[in-house]
Amino acid sequence: MNAIIRTLLALILLFGVPGWNAFAAPVFSSLYSFSGPDGDYANGFPAVSGNTIYDTSTYGGASFSGNLFKINIDGTGYQSLHDFNNAYPYSAPILSGNWLYGVGYQGGGIGTGFIYKLNTDGTGYTNIYNFSPLDTSGFTNDDGAYPYAGLTLSGSTLYGTTSYAGPHSCGTIWKINTDGTGFKRLYYFRGLDDGFQPWSRMVLASNKLYGAASYTIYSLDISNLNFSVLHEFSPTQGPLGTNNDGYQVISPLLLCDSTLYGTAIQGGYYGRGTLFSVKTDGTGFTVLHHFSALDINGHNPDGAESLSNGMYGGGCLSGLLGGTLFGTATFGGAYGSGTIFSLNRDGSNFQTLYNFSARDTNYDNSDGAEPTGMTLYDGTFYGTTYSGGSNGYGTMFSYFPAVPIGPRLHITPYGNNVSLSWSTNFSGYSLQYSTNVGPSAKWSTMPTAPTIVNGRYTATNTISGQRMYFRLAF
Repeated sequence: MNAIIRTLLALILLFGVPGWNAFAAPVFSSLYSFSGPDGDYANGFPAVSGNTIYDTSTYGGASFSGNLFKINIDGTGYQSLHDFNNAYPYSAPILSGNWLYGVGYQGGGIGTGFIYKLNTDGTGYTNIYNFSPLDTSGFTNDDGAYPYAGLTLSGSTLYGTTSYAGPHSCGTIWKINTDGTGFKRLYYFRGLDDGFQPWSRMVLASNKLYGAASYTIYSLDISNLNFSVLHEFSPTQGPLGTNNDGYQVISPLLLCDSTLYGTAIQGGYYGRGTLFSVKTDGTGFTVLHHFSALDINGHNPDGAESLSNGMYGGGCLSGLLGGTLFGTATFGGAYGSGTIFSLNRDGSNFQTLYNFSARDTNYDNSDGAEPTGMTLYDGTFYGTTYSGGSNGYGTMFSYFPAVPIGPRLHITPYGNNVSLSWSTNFSGYSLQYSTNVGPSAKWSTMPTAPTIVNGRYTATNTISGQRMYFRLAF
């Protein structure tokens, strides 16, 4: 019985909040300061695998028009894998096996952008597709031009967007096989009620791509190419560009269950962007938070800087842990250099977790400034900043959160039973059990609903000879 109890305790810590040690303190680490040729304007949402981070910078490299690099998660072992020529990539690569895939905003055979692949050891670089030239008007073509957003991978198929051109010069959605064959335009934006300039990387679930195009959030069914607008943001008004719901989505959307979460970089009550959620069927659009110019927990106290650099004005969401959303705000905070923040999925309990430090007259500091988005990997967030660091060219950083991001499941043995309980501050969780763990594990909800005992959700389980594992699922 003691062995079974010890197993229960271990799995409660493992599954209660994945990748999070409830007893550790939050840790921010500045991993690497870029110096220009090795990276300048490194992109957010890097690819992370094992002990390695892969990312691109927009202006680094030998020709200062972009490079692709890797670095260990502890900040050592920096290596530039490829220097681009006139590419200026605005998105990080994605990783599949030993291959990295991404897009160049410019360059390629014609100069209108390209899709590339590269082995993680730096070998085998190939442009698998070059976007076609623009027609004599300089505005349109068939497949699109200037891919800004990162790629989405499903099996051996890559999905992506272009921010410009196409038949109506408003951008396209396309797919291509990872070997470079089978390019097909799936949709072209018309700039009417469907939006234009899709700058947000798409997410794929149940045969539908979800993304954002300027003033719309959309879905595209890849089985029948049915395009739907899920939400159209309202027009902005006045010198600050205010509205009720936000405007312009750049960062990728987060999908959890049947809800999309995202950020608008402009608009909102104060013209500094919003955090929002919307159901995948287009219902239930909700503004979770309005960024404020004067609130250090909000985003950018310098309104002019926010508007002049508008595409980064409202922050971005980077991950979901234990029912809590995490993200970065590019400006604002205690020193105007940006923040790491969190909030509950219903918009409550918005709080600043980390303030990037003030910059000196050379735009240098110790930890970076203007964070550009983080990737959640094994309980730790890895991200980049556009500026700051010891050389002023930005940094690579990590952040390990240790805040109340979810309930902690407690186990108390008594007689032949154990009591499983968690705080009633965390509603909506279900207690699940399994006889094994790993990819083949089948989790089932406890047949008896928990009751509230002394202010805690409580369930009882009888100790038997069969080993049992428990977790809380949201």
